[in-house]
Amino acid sequence: MNFVQATSRLIESITLEDVANEIGVSHGLLRLSRLDPSNPAYRPPPSAWQAAVARLAKRRSSDLERLADQLGTKGNTGARRSKRKARSKTTARRKRAR
Repeated sequence: MNFVQATSRLIESITLEDVANEIGVSHGLLRLSRLDPSNPAYRPPPSAWQAAVARLAKRRSSDLERLADQLGTKGNTGARRSKRKARSKTTARRKRAR
């Protein structure tokens, strides 16, 4: 997996269309449900919205876990490693004393 593939999977988002499909209602109804309740076009959300959002969240969470596992098994080959050695406290004190 390359950088573009990995970051594309990471930033994929769940759309309101996905939520509508999961609940089995129209995208338009969900758009109206997200309006301020004082708006005359407001509609109450469908009764099954919480379970549907929970399912989508769990699915997305699983997808991100798989991505993390796939990238973690590569041994972090793209990460830069510092070749600089850590200085001892006495070396640091000597440098400050100069």
